[in-house]
Amino acid sequence: MTKLYGLPNDYSKINRLSIFQVMPRGMYFGASRATSIDLCVRDLVFASRRQHETGIYAAEIEDPFPDCTFVPFPSHGSPSTYQRANFIAARAKALKPDVIVVQQHLSTAAAIAMRVPGIKVILHTHNFQKTYESSAGITAWLKRSIKKYRYNRLAGIIHVSQACEKAFIRDWPELSLPSCVINNGLDFSGWRPATERKNEIVYAGRCAPEKGVLELAEGIRPVLSAHPSWSARFILSAPDSHPDYLGKVRKAVAELGEQAVIEIQRPFDAVKNAFENASIAVVPSICSESFGRAALEAHAGGAALISSGTGGLAEVSGANALRLGSVAPVQIGNAVQTLITDQDLREKLAYDGMIRVRKLFDINQQADQFARFSRAVSGNGFNVHQLNPGMIEPFGSDR
Repeated sequence: MTKLYGLPNDYSKINRLSIFQVMPRGMYFGASRATSIDLCVRDLVFASRRQHETGIYAAEIEDPFPDCTFVPFPSHGSPSTYQRANFIAARAKALKPDVIVVQQHLSTAAAIAMRVPGIKVILHTHNFQKTYESSAGITAWLKRSIKKYRYNRLAGIIHVSQACEKAFIRDWPELSLPSCVINNGLDFSGWRPATERKNEIVYAGRCAPEKGVLELAEGIRPVLSAHPSWSARFILSAPDSHPDYLGKVRKAVAELGEQAVIEIQRPFDAVKNAFENASIAVVPSICSESFGRAALEAHAGGAALISSGTGGLAEVSGANALRLGSVAPVQIGNAVQTLITDQDLREKLAYDGMIRVRKLFDINQQADQFARFSRAVSGNGFNVHQLNPGMIEPFGSDR
């Protein structure tokens, strides 16, 4: 691993960083506490032929992912958007990368773009972009105008799903920003779905009200009572974000007795292992998911999936998940009961879902898409103005 600290003489250690990946605040670019955004960036970078030309600019941590050029932001205090933008701009002027990719944070992306006008800046989004109706009053009009100004500073935008891209085009029709969809992808060569599965139901994700965790815990209570050989595992991340909600979930899970456990902030390998061995996974999101990485990982691990199908979840699973009519405890309980008692359906959903994601979400495909888009945006041989929003011509593999 090359680890740089932003001092001028550090740059003698490498020939050139042609791609900057700028992580937002609140991320952890290391195995022990990586978020879905961290994992997405790690996977894209590791699958790229330009892996060692890519610099990861992120908060300083003790255990960053190995085999990458990790450049920590100054650790003193919490640098503001403009301090971070100045930090990136200074390095960009020294190294002159082909493109700077800012994860998630529009303000940072626009601030960087204004400081390095000769370098293309792409915003890589992982959620639905907030919109403001200009007819809702002067405050909304002003906020929309500011966001429009910031978007117009960018060279392109990456959406995590078709659902996000369609929503963006609908909500911002006045923008002609080149865009493409790059899903989360996985290196399936490292996945080992078990042939003999545990009688286990797994939830892995944030402990937040919009994720439907409490409804799941309440819904499976009568089901587990009727099937004593089955158990449930709740692998919860971001426990501090909603402490009162976490307390309610703990109470509901405690009522399940020895048939259920809660695990907090487990590393990715532990989550992966759970999906590789469990018979059933549940993603009961109440919110409209921008993508749904947990669903992707459940399919990759060979678990039969129960899904609310909101937003991008439908793109991940297609017809290969048992869809909830609503995220209500009784609906969840009925779906789990169905899969416990119908082994043929359970095995069919597990197999078909695994085949689907291997076909559509291979990380090499996503890395190819990123390479084509970043080359087009940076002007290295392609005319970005010939690209329609959301459409990338097949330039061939060039990760």
